[in-house]
Amino acid sequence: ATPVMIGIMEGACINAVDPLLPGGQQTVGMRVDVRHLAATPLGMEVVARGELASIDGRKLTFKVEAFDEKEKIGEGIHERFIIDVERFYSRLQSKEVRRET
Repeated sequence: ATPVMIGIMEGACINAVDPLLPGGQQTVGMRVDVRHLAATPLGMEVVARGELASIDGRKLTFKVEAFDEKEKIGEGIHERFIIDVERFYSRLQSKEVRRET
C-alpha cells in the first residue's frame, strides 16, 4: 500500500539523520512527493533508501526510493525539518491550552 511505502521511506530518512543530531533535536516530516511505481506481492520484503540531497537552514531534502525483491516500486522527494524537541512540545501544549479556553 502507498501509505506503508511512504512510511518506510520516511523511516529511512529518519534513520539516516536523527542519530547524527545533537541531543534534544530530531526531525519531523513536512513534505512527501512520491510516485508509487509498482505493486509488491504480499510477503515480499521492501527496503527504502533516503539520500540527503540538500540542506537549507533546518530544512533537509531527501531523494527517496523504495524497492521490493524484484524492482523499484517508488521514488520521489521527502522534506524534513530539524526541531528542538522541548520547544516543539512546549509550543504544542500552549496551542492545546488556547483551544480549550
